[in-house]
Amino acid sequence: MSSSDQLFFYLLLSSMLTSTLLANEITDDHLALLAFKNGVKSDPSGALSSWNDQSGHFCNWTGVSCSHKHPNRVTALDLSMLDLGGFISPSIANLSFIQTIELPVNGFSGEVPPEFGRLHRLRSLNLSNNALHGVVPVNLANCSKLRVLDLGSNQLSGSIPVELGQTLLKLEMLMLDNNSLTGVIPSSIGNLSSLTVLFLMRNNLQGTIC
Repeated sequence: MSSSDQLFFYLLLSSMLTSTLLANEITDDHLALLAFKNGVKSDPSGALSSWNDQSGHFCNWTGVSCSHKHPNRVTALDLSMLDLGGFISPSIANLSFIQTIELPVNGFSGEVPPEFGRLHRLRSLNLSNNALHGVVPVNLANCSKLRVLDLGSNQLSGSIPVELGQTLLKLEMLMLDNNSLTGVIPSSIGNLSSLTVLFLMRNNLQGTIC
């Protein structure tokens, strides 16, 4: 094989691999969003009516933002205050480039998906003012880039995972208020040197933070 043939073969292979990777990116994020929509059982304002293939690329869907550098990857999902009902699909954890999830003031029930712990780029998670129950997932401790964690005004129970104060060292705002959390406030919370806002009131917690 001549050098020119080798170069052509290399360029062709590179193009095929790039096309395959781009197709996988589109499919993964597209399917993840559709699975999330499938978990929404109530949408009185029709906010998700644009979430279909006839409405164009998913990056143009209501509440969805994508990366400029990686135009087929979702970086933010903001569906705040839309009175959505249903459950939060674990499929969001397949949005591996997502940095912001804003779903406050809706009517979501069910549990906080522990799969969120796979979102290593996540910086802000706001699920406040819903009807979520179950526990605060310990897996969230894997989201080491988190700066904002707001699970306030839900129906969460159990204890605050000690691991949150051990690994979320960039956390600036932690809101777990107005739930049914019990147990002792983890002393590890005191290690969060970047923390400026801490809301734990209206729970059944004990102890202090030094």
